[in-house]
Amino acid sequence: MKRNFTWFIRQIVLALMALVWVVPVQAQALEIDPTGLSVGAVALGSSISGDIYTVKFLTAADDVTFEPDNGDSTTPTPIVADQVFQITFDGPVYSFVSEAQYNNIQIDDDYAQNCFSLVKVSDGTSVAFTAAVVSWSLTSTVVSITPNASLESETEYNLIILDDKMQYGVANQSPLGNNNGTYEVYDQNNYLTEDTTAPILDVDADTGLWEDGYYVGTGETILTDDQLKLDFTEPVTAGTGSVLIYTWNGILVQTIDASTLTTDPSDDSIIIIGGVSGLTVGQDYYVIVEPGAIQDLNGNLFAGVDEEDDWSFTLEADQIPDVISYSPTGSNVSLTSDLMIQFDLPVVLGSAGTVTLYLADGTAVQTLDVVADAMYFSIVGNKVYIDINSLTESTAYKVSVDAGAFQSSAGESAAAISSDDWQFETESNQDLLLVSLTPPDNSVDVPLDQIYQMEFNQGVQAGTGVFELHQADSQNTTIATLSADDARISISGNTVSVNLTGLTEEGVEYYIIVYPDFVQNTSLTPESFAGILKVFNWNFTIVSEKTAPEVLLLSPTGTIADNHPNLVMTFNEAVELSSTGGYAYIYEEGSTTPTLTIELTSDMFSNNEVNIVYDANELGGGLATGTNYYVLVDAGAIQDVNGNAFAGITTSTEWTFTTGSDYALGIEDEVADDEFVVYPNPFDDVIYITNYDKISRVFITNVVGQRVKEITNPTNSISTSDLRNGIYFITLMLDDDVIVSTQRIIKR
Repeated sequence: MKRNFTWFIRQIVLALMALVWVVPVQAQALEIDPTGLSVGAVALGSSISGDIYTVKFLTAADDVTFEPDNGDSTTPTPIVADQVFQITFDGPVYSFVSEAQYNNIQIDDDYAQNCFSLVKVSDGTSVAFTAAVVSWSLTSTVVSITPNASLESETEYNLIILDDKMQYGVANQSPLGNNNGTYEVYDQNNYLTEDTTAPILDVDADTGLWEDGYYVGTGETILTDDQLKLDFTEPVTAGTGSVLIYTWNGILVQTIDASTLTTDPSDDSIIIIGGVSGLTVGQDYYVIVEPGAIQDLNGNLFAGVDEEDDWSFTLEADQIPDVISYSPTGSNVSLTSDLMIQFDLPVVLGSAGTVTLYLADGTAVQTLDVVADAMYFSIVGNKVYIDINSLTESTAYKVSVDAGAFQSSAGESAAAISSDDWQFETESNQDLLLVSLTPPDNSVDVPLDQIYQMEFNQGVQAGTGVFELHQADSQNTTIATLSADDARISISGNTVSVNLTGLTEEGVEYYIIVYPDFVQNTSLTPESFAGILKVFNWNFTIVSEKTAPEVLLLSPTGTIADNHPNLVMTFNEAVELSSTGGYAYIYEEGSTTPTLTIELTSDMFSNNEVNIVYDANELGGGLATGTNYYVLVDAGAIQDVNGNAFAGITTSTEWTFTTGSDYALGIEDEVADDEFVVYPNPFDDVIYITNYDKISRVFITNVVGQRVKEITNPTNSISTSDLRNGIYFITLMLDDDVIVSTQRIIKR
């Protein structure tokens, strides 16, 4: 009796579980005695009764099937341009709204439209589509995704199921996602559309005898040993059909089966039609390519060439040897090298002519006559080898070849080779010597960020030795061992630079050991650096100064003449702009909002002086006249060369001044005098002055009254290449410092 009762209770539980799926609108969760729980249910938490639990029936939330799907997660699934996708969920799918405690709405077409994304992978653009719920049941939900337009050929797409949009079951218990408030990828599959585009000729193939993808181009001449070719925008292969060659008057003279077409070994987008040696020299021809004779690698057919004037050519015999290459060229040439010339035809020695080797300054080193010195020439087919004397190291040479020195078997002469075209330089076998060290040996007060450099007498490259930094203590402690290809080491030309930042400490003495073959020269047979092997041959001490710079003088103070002060700070040592930078601020007395905010720039720094110049117009206007002001400067904006930061000016009483009653020179102050003309205006890099011999001094100011250039006893022309583009005022003065003219000028 007890067993039958237990069986009956279990059947009730199973029935209630099925009811949750069948009637989702009415059943959100179950309250069941835990002793009656069966497989497939998990207790989530206690209800108000201590003996009853709220349960949820588990499903495989990630059990999603894409169709089509090739099963290879690393390879996009191939699809057609009009592909319709289908996604199957292993269970009934409802909408998921985290804010609604008992949400149990079966998804429909409209809701499904917002649960997926179709994206073009190359640029991330979304593709419009229509989602439809194909079927919905207790065991599965099927959704179709249909793009609204055909997909692009040979393009990768990503079909995405967004998370936190749907759920299995009801009551927001099984969201498809992490329920973190953002819509991310729940599941996805990548697809690649098939290539449906026919191959086309590459119209950019237009160099030499190439024209719009044809070789030879229409109307060009092709030689008997050349071949007809077509250049496409993608790899191609032979198709089916024929290529037909006709004489100019329409007589078919050659039929080439498409199966015999081959691709260029160096470029599979070029297909070789074939040679023309069997055609008549001096005749005009045109070529017809049947549709499908050429196809791309996906079987898309080339449309063909069907007009007689699309591809025509004239055939001529080729008997003139053309130079293909010659050697040696460039630098680092071996001292035992001989000369070689390669032609496009087999050649023989001509009846006259010379090959001459020169130094770079034109001095002849060796001249070989093709008749008198024939023993120095060796010809193998289309290559000529020329035996010359041994070369000198580190020397630049050039070679000239006379026209007619070589000729074809038909007696046609090869053109000359100019010494301007054929040049080379031999290797250097000089000893690799150290020229200088930075910092020099026994240096003190070396900064922590010092870049250590070795300069050599010639260009160098990395070798196999090492660079060692040692502390000069009783144990000669090794701080770092660096190979020549270490990230801290750079080699440029004849200089090796080493960055030891972070490896040295203030006030500590160090020395450097450089092992043999740390670097070597760049010769064909490299010479190695002997090294720096003795202790203290390159030693130095890091600076220990940590005192911040102090300001000695601030200007202006008191009352100035006009409303445009030139702010100057003078320090007790050289200063520079810090890496963080900063600003100077001018405040009206009693105000906490700056009237002017001026960014400090590196060009304001000169040794121990900071000249804070600014354009008041660019900063929103200048200062008022007859007004009290104070200046503040950011702490840490200024530092000394050892990186010690200036504390800044932070109180309103440290740097004060009062503006005067005058305004700084402006456009309204322009004065002109016909006797002294400044031209041209606007100007570029030079201005001219009439009656310049009457003028003793000239100065140029910018629009805020700052003097940017002064010339004593000027000539009729003044260079202005050092001025930036903008508006300036030029003032002309006589010997007694009388101003005779002030004119506005514009540099463009």
